[in-house]
Amino acid sequence: MKSSGQLLFGNKGMISSATGQVVDLGSSNTSLESSVINSGTVTSQKGQAISLGSGGDTVVLQNGSVIEGEILGGARHDIIRVDFGDGNTFGFSDKISGVEEISVESGKMAFLDGAELVVSVNADGTSGTAVGDIEFETGAMLTLVATDFDPAEMLSGKSCRIFSSEVNFNGDIRIEGIAQTFAWTVINGVVTVGVPEPALCAALLGALALGLAARRRSGK
Repeated sequence: MKSSGQLLFGNKGMISSATGQVVDLGSSNTSLESSVINSGTVTSQKGQAISLGSGGDTVVLQNGSVIEGEILGGARHDIIRVDFGDGNTFGFSDKISGVEEISVESGKMAFLDGAELVVSVNADGTSGTAVGDIEFETGAMLTLVATDFDPAEMLSGKSCRIFSSEVNFNGDIRIEGIAQTFAWTVINGVVTVGVPEPALCAALLGALALGLAARRRSGK
């Protein structure tokens, strides 16, 4: 389905495509905002389930939503709102990129094994944001993209607040353009990369403690 201009698109059933995008908001809605409200199933066998346009669009995922395929944001501020109701979980196992904000207003959003969230990070540490009850399961990926600086600079311990609060993060983190492995932490919603491995920290603290103990003994 293609459109240009303002659109309110709702789906409560099942729509699919074997050849391309299922919901395509077009690229000509530069100054207009469009919305997709979904409580059904959107399935793409060729990648993109939902492709947002250039006008700052919103995808509302209500209880019953199943999205099989990538959600691709457009040029402006795009939002995904999850409104599944208390006690319900929206599980997602594909890729979200180009979206500036994810807001879980009720229920929980779980990035499942194989899922990927791509977040742009600015040189000052600001980034896209994710608000609400969010979980990254084992096998899920958070990809950081440096927008206006060398991605290698992230390895010096750059921090960015992506999540509004503590997130249940059991996935992994990669930096686009960086092939080497690196350590990272996710604490109180703040992602920090290029930090020492926990085992190394423990070893350093242990060595420091032994050094202090030896110094005390030598001073007696």
